[in-house]
Amino acid sequence: MNTYQVVDSRNHNVVATGFTHKEAKRKGDKKAAKPVRDELNAGVKGHDPFIVSRGDDHPYGETNGISRQQVGRKSFII
Repeated sequence: MNTYQVVDSRNHNVVATGFTHKEAKRKGDKKAAKPVRDELNAGVKGHDPFIVSRGDDHPYGETNGISRQQVGRKSFII
């Protein structure tokens, strides 16, 4: 199941996939994306280029770190 994935925001490439939830429910949870993102960002000085985005199994569809906005009566940001 690939509900969440880790993306490099500098070039929008997917770095890690296969996470069922975004945040860890228990310490050391291997199905959470944010701990993996934090480990990747720890190796980079200056800023945090790695982000968590939706994977292809997410109910709202996949993103690669690029926001798209729909303008209209029922506006939303993806």
